[in-house]
Amino acid sequence: MMKKLLTLVAALVLSVNGSFAATPPVDAMKAAKIATDYLNSLGGSERFITSVTLDRGAMISGKQSWMVRWSKSIDDGLDKEIGLRVKMDGSFARVVESKASKSGRNEPASQGIR
Repeated sequence: MMKKLLTLVAALVLSVNGSFAATPPVDAMKAAKIATDYLNSLGGSERFITSVTLDRGAMISGKQSWMVRWSKSIDDGLDKEIGLRVKMDGSFARVVESKASKSGRNEPASQGIR
């Protein structure tokens, strides 16, 4: 598992876009560790990290964060958690897709952070 994680992080570091020239306070390895600890806290080993990408936030703030995606979503009945967004201070937020809109109509799933 650790070998896969290191390979994933190495590939990520090589593919980071040049627009993120400044070294982020939380690097890819730390973001992967935070996400791995979170997954371990849920128990079981059926999910693993499939990608770690560095994202630029809102156009106005320009804040960077790491988007970490799971191999299999975590389904709580209403939403599907697809990963974590790890902020540069080390905090994180769950990233979820809603299964249905609040109106009950069949609409495309929305994506958000919880």
